[in-house]
Amino acid sequence: MNKHIRAEYDADTESLRLIDPLDGIENHQQILIAVEEKMGESRDWRALRGSLPSEAAEDLRRVLIASGGDED
Repeated sequence: MNKHIRAEYDADTESLRLIDPLDGIENHQQILIAVEEKMGESRDWRALRGSLPSEAAEDLRRVLIASGGDED
């Protein structure tokens, strides 16, 4: 399962405080988190490399190419 979540970092406790509940994750379950420093900025789609499982990434690549997008 892949999700994007919003959180606030608390430097005093070195913890992330979720803005919304994290449905589908069990208490004390370990998860992998990727950090994007600024929220809401428009960025090139290439900045998302590595954020999708390879099969989903390949599907997206095919869609982008078919729509006239850049192959890289």
